[in-house]
Amino acid sequence: MALGVPEDEVFAAADAVLARGERPTVKRVRQELGRGSPARVGSLLDIWWGQLAKRVEGETRLPGMPREVTEAFLALWQQATTFAQGVAEQSLTTINQAADLEQLLADRDAQIDDLRGQCQELKNKHDETLSQLGEYREQLHQSQRVLERVEAELARALEAAARERARSKD
Repeated sequence: MALGVPEDEVFAAADAVLARGERPTVKRVRQELGRGSPARVGSLLDIWWGQLAKRVEGETRLPGMPREVTEAFLALWQQATTFAQGVAEQSLTTINQAADLEQLLADRDAQIDDLRGQCQELKNKHDETLSQLGEYREQLHQSQRVLERVEAELARALEAAARERARSKD
């Protein structure tokens, strides 16, 4: 008489379901196996849940080993996981610092772009001011030439008036 699905297959299927991040249920384990009666899978799943805490603690990872060896292994394992956690935290801190620096660099690049734009605007205003200055100089030279002509005409008119007065006195 067949007993149904073997215990180790049900346990392996429950481990696979858990590894996917899902809670092992009778339905999910049966789907993973592709067979098995709900009663058989359910009873074996109850055993699996009972053993899970011990497995997580590492007690069944060294079956048949003396207690001292198991305790030494667990102590070493705890040190290794503590060290790995420290390394992971340090790596995460480094990654966060790098992200902060990348953001700072992006901000500085944006500021540089803004300053370049402002610099270009100032250069354009400078060029415009120089152009206006050239125009004002040309207008000044024209005004000076007009003034010189007016002064010359005035001088001639004053001389003519002085001659006319001198002639009328004579």
